[in-house]
Amino acid sequence: MAATTQAAPSASGEPTKLFGHIRLWLALVGLVTILAGLLFGYDQGIISGALQFIQQDFGLSQLLTEVVTSWVTLGALVGALLAGGLADKLGRRLTLILAGALFLAGALLSGLAPGTAVLVLGRLVIGFGVGVASVAAPLYAAELAPAESRGRFVSSYQLAITIGILVAYIVDDILSSSGNWRLMLGGASVLGVVLMVFVLAMPESPRWLVRARRSDDAARVLDKVRGTAYTPDAMAALEAELAADEDQASWGEVFSHRLRKPLLVGFGLAVFQQITGINAIIYYADEIFAQAGFTTPEQQARATLYAVGVVNV
Repeated sequence: MAATTQAAPSASGEPTKLFGHIRLWLALVGLVTILAGLLFGYDQGIISGALQFIQQDFGLSQLLTEVVTSWVTLGALVGALLAGGLADKLGRRLTLILAGALFLAGALLSGLAPGTAVLVLGRLVIGFGVGVASVAAPLYAAELAPAESRGRFVSSYQLAITIGILVAYIVDDILSSSGNWRLMLGGASVLGVVLMVFVLAMPESPRWLVRARRSDDAARVLDKVRGTAYTPDAMAALEAELAADEDQASWGEVFSHRLRKPLLVGFGLAVFQQITGINAIIYYADEIFAQAGFTTPEQQARATLYAVGVVNV
């Protein structure tokens, strides 16, 4: 009978290498994170190629064009604000399933919309899913991954967003000759179903389980994703973290001199990312290239694919 290979623990008690079923489960956690990021990116980028065909079919004014484009962002704002509370109340797993359901519903509403009102509603629902997923997916990955792999798992979400935008531009390019904007927008429903199916097969976050006083379930999850040898140390670390969380910092401490520099760096990164105007380019890339002299939808979609989608990755 072959012996099971175990990884040697690091100083923090986490495994430095992962083998067998442990590696498989962590790969699945990473896959869930990547799927959520792909959906975010796809729904950001797909509107660029679809917009001119929607304008032709529905006769949109400039104002309505901007509403159709931007209400994903509005929905994402609301979803992100509510996602933390949902993740704490429902659990990370159910919150991700909810995000997948929102992606599915929003994509179907958008793709099957008989008019502008339903299309805008669909875009708003998709945005809500984007906001929920943008909080729940990195949180889920961080709470299941070993400490040494956590940064890799969370950063994969951002990479997946850029790949999702690229995939959206590829779809736009393929469908640009037919002008089938309904298929462009409705295509996200497939990814929404895939996300829900994958998350249904995944375990709950051990941190949330401990917080819900389900320590035995948390230990079983840690055993599954990190290995038996590390479960006691991981459980002790979780309980210590949750005990420390009970003594939350006040708003005064957040703005204290000690935390001022990291607060400004984090705030600055978020602000300057938006000031660059990259989101406007992602949403309106085809229109920008049309004004630059690319005359056909096929030329505009191809320019967007390479000049924005590929470069962005």
